Amino acid sequence: MLQKSEKILKWTLMDKPAEAISIEHAKQDKLFYCVVTVIPFRESDEKVLLLKRSETEKAHPDKWAIPGGKVEWQDIDLERPDEINGTVLDYHHTFDEVGARELFEESAQVVKGEMVFNDYKLYIRPDGIPTILVQFITKVEEDQEVILEEGAFTDYAWVSEEEIDSYDCVKGIRTEIRAAMQKL
Repeated sequence: MLQKSEKILKWTLMDKPAEAISIEHAKQDKLFYCVVTVIPFRESDEKVLLLKRSETEKAHPDKWAIPGGKVEWQDIDLERPDEINGTVLDYHHTFDEVGARELFEESAQVVKGEMVFNDYKLYIRPDGIPTILVQFITKVEEDQEVILEEGAFTDYAWVSEEEIDSYDCVKGIRTEIRAAMQKL
């Protein structure tokens, strides 16, 4: 049973929107990383961009993958939610924004149009951290030079649906890309 001071603290925490991001009151067994990945699609030749992960990466070293990265606290501006739902701050475009940022950081590619939802999954990283992955496909601007994020990737390739089978990809990427290409 909660003590009176714990009840007051709980009531006070729920009485107004958050003023800071914190995990102080989070249940340890409910914390996850959240990763957004993006399948960059070049319309002119109907190819997607694959990046070869560095051998120093914790997950899937030396495998071909798609751009992506973690949602970070700095991606959530407490002063500018999309809406306030009672005392809950709602953000509708965080995944799109993180995906576009990671796509640019990792490959210097720029989103053209909207990000189209493709898939999601839950996985456990080799270091034991549970991770929720949300995946999109998006068209990218034509004729952009690919510039790889230093230290994270060693190579890149624009590949067609048929060519993807000749790359040593992270398991499941081929299927995800094929499904995504049907959505554009």
